[in-house]
Amino acid sequence: MDRIAISPDPLREAVTCWHCGRGVAGRRVARYLYRGERPTSALLEDWHRCSCGAYQNVRRTSEITVKSTERR
Repeated sequence: MDRIAISPDPLREAVTCWHCGRGVAGRRVARYLYRGERPTSALLEDWHRCSCGAYQNVRRTSEITVKSTERR
């Protein structure tokens, strides 16, 4: 069995609403995963809901690592 770990880019900026400008961090309502440019990368798209009712999407490139959990 293998374990897949996705490590997001450490340089994250604060997510702000396009409509009202307030911060919407921590209110993710959906996540989509797309193939990255390299075989070991992925593009994560998170959708956040603001208290004003608008939705904001944020795309980040992430690295994928596969670790074997089998005992030898």
